[in-house]
Amino acid sequence: MKKRNFRSFMSLIVAFVVLFGTFIFSTSVYSKLQVSNNTELLSNTSSLEERMIPSYGSIADVIDAVSPGVVTVSINSIVNSYNGINQVNGIGSGFFITPTKILTNQHVVLNASNVNIILHDGQKVTAKVINTDKVNDIALLEVTTPGFESSTVLQLGSSDNTRVGEWVIAIGSPLNLTFSGSATVGIVSGLSRKVETSNGISTFIQTDAAINPGNSGGPLLNLKGEVVGINSAKIAVEGVEGIGFAIPINIAKLKLEELSTPVITLGLSGVNITDQASVKFGVSSGVFVVEVERGSLSDKIGIMPGDVIVEFNGTKITSIEQINELKKSVQDTMTVLVVRNNKQILLQLKINE
Repeated sequence: MKKRNFRSFMSLIVAFVVLFGTFIFSTSVYSKLQVSNNTELLSNTSSLEERMIPSYGSIADVIDAVSPGVVTVSINSIVNSYNGINQVNGIGSGFFITPTKILTNQHVVLNASNVNIILHDGQKVTAKVINTDKVNDIALLEVTTPGFESSTVLQLGSSDNTRVGEWVIAIGSPLNLTFSGSATVGIVSGLSRKVETSNGISTFIQTDAAINPGNSGGPLLNLKGEVVGINSAKIAVEGVEGIGFAIPINIAKLKLEELSTPVITLGLSGVNITDQASVKFGVSSGVFVVEVERGSLSDKIGIMPGDVIVEFNGTKITSIEQINELKKSVQDTMTVLVVRNNKQILLQLKINE
């Protein structure tokens, strides 16, 4: 009887040991599998974060690298207002694409009588407009200060390779000089956006990076520091925020050769005459000449302050903007019909003489 009880007791002990061992083994295997699964999950999460979120410091590194190549474009222009003829100042942004040449928007330098460039370090240099593309709102400037060359030139990327959701950086001078060199960050919100502008329907990159007045002409950059767009416009409608636009850089690249061909510089400042002034001068339309730069083509042809330009190379003139477009087609001869002291005078000049 005792021997049978002893055997039963030993069987119970063995069963318990086997059961406990099985539990320990199962727990160990489960723990290893759980750790393995968690590690894989964390690994996948890190990989996803790397794809979605820029690494710490990368945005700051890009801004540090390119900012010396981004400038403020300051212009003076003459306008005709209810208070008479006034000189007004305006600012925009731009960036170096060679040590002396700057890309910006055409509307930034529209009707500028002189152009100054304020560099990242506050230094000021002078510049001239080489050429403009009104339709695409692009202008190419060249620094005229002797001996100056920018040490930082921005690299032009490819807007065709830009994707929706890609991180972008906008740099420029929003509002005024106080905020020059400001940087904002966002994503590409849309591509090939058709937007109606004063020049017709244009194609833009849409971004939610903050773009304000003064940012116009500044670069839109990817995280490689490459320019993928030229900041150009913002929808300023009540209740609409985070919608900015940039000209795809590939459009500008296609126009660079054309923009690099200089157009003649007339060397005059003028304003469109008002209806009241047209009666005074006895003309239906024209441009009133405010200033003439000494030694310029306007000076050589005989244009004087106070003249009203009514024709340019045979075309009736209605605005200073029209003259700026017509001068691009001037080749060997320039003819200008002006009204001076209520008399029409035809002026002619051989450009190459």
